[in-house]
Amino acid sequence: MTTKLLLAGAAFAVLAFPAMAQAPAVAPPAGATSATSALPPAATPPVNPDPTAGATSSSVGASAQADTGTAANTSATEADLKTGATVTDSTGAEIGKISKVTKKADGKAQVTLSANGKTISVPASSLSVSGGALVSSASKADIWGPK
Repeated sequence: MTTKLLLAGAAFAVLAFPAMAQAPAVAPPAGATSATSALPPAATPPVNPDPTAGATSSSVGASAQADTGTAANTSATEADLKTGATVTDSTGAEIGKISKVTKKADGKAQVTLSANGKTISVPASSLSVSGGALVSSASKADIWGPK
C-alpha cells in the first residue's frame, strides 16, 4: 500500500512539474516585476528589414501588403509587357528594355530584353509588377552574366 502511494505521488510529481515550470497565463499586476519580465519573449521572430527575403511568390504580396499597406510583386500580365518597357531587378538595377514579346509553342509568353546592343530572352513568368515597375525574379548579373 505504501509503495503504491509513493509511486502515485512520484507519477503525479513527474506529470505536474512541467506544468509548474510554465509562465502564468495572467499578467502580473501593474508595477510588479519578475526575473523573466526583463527578457524578450522566446517566440519573438528576428526582425528582417527585407519583407520579401525567403518568401515564396504567393506569400510575398501578403507580407508586403501587411508591412506597407500596398500589394507588391503581382505577376506581370500581357498588358504589362509592352515593347519599350523597362525591366529592373529587385535592387532596382535596370536589366533592359522589352524589345519583343512572343509566345512559345507551349503557349507561354517569352520576353526579349535588350541592353547595350545585346538581347536575351526570359520567360514572362519570371517578371512581376511592383509599384508600377516590371521586376525580374533574376538579378541583372544572373541575366547578363557569363553562361
